[in-house]
Formats: sequence, structure tokens, C-alpha cells
Amino acid sequence: MSEKRQIVYFHGLPGTAEELQLFIEAEHFENMDIFVPGRRNTKDRQATDTYFQSLARQVDKHFPAGKIEIIGFSLGTFAALQTVPHIERHIDRIDLIAIAAPLHWGAYLDAMAGKAVFSTAQKSAMGFRTMVAVQGLFSRLMPDWMFAQIFNSATGKDADLAQTEDFRAVIADMISQSLNQNRSAYMAEIMRYVRDWQLADVVRSIPVKLWHGEADNWTPLAMAHDMQSYLGAYAELETFAGLSHYSTLQTALPQILTGAKASVDLERSSTKP
Repeated sequence: MSEKRQIVYFHGLPGTAEELQLFIEAEHFENMDIFVPGRRNTKDRQATDTYFQSLARQVDKHFPAGKIEIIGFSLGTFAALQTVPHIERHIDRIDLIAIAAPLHWGAYLDAMAGKAVFSTAQKSAMGFRTMVAVQGLFSRLMPDWMFAQIFNSATGKDADLAQTEDFRAVIADMISQSLNQNRSAYMAEIMRYVRDWQLADVVRSIPVKLWHGEADNWTPLAMAHDMQSYLGAYAELETFAGLSHYSTLQTALPQILTGAKASVDLERSSTKP
């Protein structure tokens, strides 16, 4: 009997572990052990290195031996890249879906659907707290309205996903959890992301595959190209015409976890620097 694959998944923000169940059937998890580090009980005053070291300790405790694989989605790619240098286990490969590159690398903000959130976090911690508090209230009292506000600018296949009942229900719940029960953790990690952060050199020595939708208006395609250039020879980029943020997750996850291709009409290209 073959050993189970050891996989660490870093969800997006807003987001929870339920992202996995959105696009992968439960029976497909039988040959793998997927661990989702808890990113809840944190405060912004905690040092950034200490925070990511704590995530790495969770990984090392859950997987005390053997090779592991890392998967990050959206802002979870930031958490993954910052945690990897602190993990003691051997990392076999890294898959980054809809990658969120450092904002100081380029003029990305104007093309990002979350521009208001990130700009406010950059300018004022108090203003950002106020924004999140208001959003949290609306997500509790008017979840459908809050979902619509976030997805009214959805592009590509994300616009189709936003019309499906299951997707709307799961995403609305994830939004509410992030903005309410997990608010402090959500805000702290966003504040870490909008600062000028760097990548450790060790990341450039591990095989990395980037998966990105060409129509992504949450994390623009330029972020993926810039990250591929930075990572160098070990990085591969696969792009998908007509796909945006969650539709790229829908397409990439089955291929990463099961080798199966999602039933989405698309054109794709794979490049290496």
C-alpha cells in the first residue's frame, strides 16, 4: 500500500478550509493527508517572523516525517511563501494558484478588485479596522448583499460561478467567518501583506508551479509573470484564457490533487522563463 501524499494547504482571505470542498469530491481525498494550518489566533503586534514560524510548527507537528507538498491560493500564497523557509520537513514541490505577489513590485493596485481594502490597509490601520467592522456587520445581516458587492465585478468564468447556489453559499459563509469570528487574524495578515515583504532565497531552490487565470482581476496576471521571473529556473507558469480567480482554483485543484482536469472550456499555455 502506498503512503498518503502529505499536503499543506493555505487558503485565501477571506477564506477557510472549505475552499477545498468547493471543487474536490470527498472520495478524492482518500490517498492524501491534507493539513490546513490554523491562521486564527494572531495579533498584528506579533512579529511577522514569529507568526510564520508558528504556522511552520503546526506543519512540522502534523507531518513529523516524510516529504510534503505546499499549495497556496490567492493571499494564501503569501502565507505559504513566508512559512516555507521555517518548515523543517523536506518540501517536494509548491503549487501557487492565483498568486498574490508583493504590492511594491509593480503598479498592480488599479487592476485589483480589492484595491479599496489594500489601499486602506496601507494608509491607515484605524481606517482599515473600521472598514472591516462595517463589512463584518453587513456580512452577518445581509450576506447575499455582501456577496453581490464583492462579486459584482467578477470577470471571466468567475461571473458564471457567482451565479451558482453552492458557490454563493460557501463563499458567503467564508466571508462572514473571516470578517467576524476570525476578524483579528484576517486583519493582521492583510496588514502583513500590504507591507514591503521579501521572499527567502530557499524558495527559489524548490520546484514551483504557478497557476493563473488571464482574466483574474483579484490578483492580476502581471503578478504571476513577475513572480515567475523572480523565482527563476525552478518556476513554471500555466495560464488559462477566460478564467479569473476562483475559476482558476476550480481548474487547478483537481489537476494538482488528482491529476483530473476540470470540466471547464478553456485555452491554456505553459511557459518557463
